[in-house]
Amino acid sequence: MAEKIDHKNRTAIVFGSIRLIFYFLAIFVTYDYLARSSRADAENVFSEGYFVEWLQYGLIMVIMSLYFFGAWRLKHRRPLFLMLGMFAVIASIREWDYWWDRQLPAGISLFVLLMIGWRNRKVLPEQICTLIHSAPFGFLWSGFLAVAVLAQLVGHAELLKLVMGSDFKTGYKQIIEESLELFGYYLIWFGTLEALLAARRSAEDSARFDHRDFGSAGC
Repeated sequence: MAEKIDHKNRTAIVFGSIRLIFYFLAIFVTYDYLARSSRADAENVFSEGYFVEWLQYGLIMVIMSLYFFGAWRLKHRRPLFLMLGMFAVIASIREWDYWWDRQLPAGISLFVLLMIGWRNRKVLPEQICTLIHSAPFGFLWSGFLAVAVLAQLVGHAELLKLVMGSDFKTGYKQIIEESLELFGYYLIWFGTLEALLAARRSAEDSARFDHRDFGSAGC
């Protein structure tokens, strides 16, 4: 029994280390490439409809696909993952407003999100509490703050003009804001992967011991 536990712990440590290395490399390689590309053509790297926005949109689509996949495969977390997937849909509409009017599709997505929440109102509070008390929530919350708060505040043109004075250039706002948003989307992607792994472990534990892993404790 002790040998099985030790083997399981070693496997968890190795798998966790691989994930951490992957997360580090994803950030490092991306921003190293951006730094090199910016020296040659910063305007086209960070402008709307160009590389960084495409990368942001690609991350959102991956996040959305992962949540819907999780909702399909992990029935005990389906309502939660469906709602998170719909949030990703709304984020994709916001990010892609360069190409289309976002009001109608965003309104439809919000309506679907509310319907999912209403239909699953009995089980969602517990699932949300479970997510809040889990390690992946740190990734998700930090990513949300980076995208919705930090990028908008630090990348605010008036603030940058006040701080930089005569050294301010129009492109600085775009570079700072888009860089922080991209970093936030990476964090949300990492948190999504961790949330799916945690949910899978929860399902395996429930099947093994035939009881609910998180109990009925409230927030």
